[in-house]
Amino acid sequence: MAGKRCLMISGRYDLSFLPEFSQQAFSSLDEWRVPYEKLLLPCGHYTLASFPFNWWAALRFVPFLRRVLA
Repeated sequence: MAGKRCLMISGRYDLSFLPEFSQQAFSSLDEWRVPYEKLLLPCGHYTLASFPFNWWAALRFVPFLRRVLA
């Protein structure tokens, strides 16, 4: 994954992928010094697709994608 950028989006109340697993993933990325950006939203797995969380994620994802593809 050298030279690649990641945007990690996680829901604080996710029951499908529990927040402690997300935290383990973040800790592993930190330990391996993998560059990433984290977006932690106050929602669950399925509510991420609902307003306003989908807009919140999109407002962060679009600029990220533009930076990565530039």
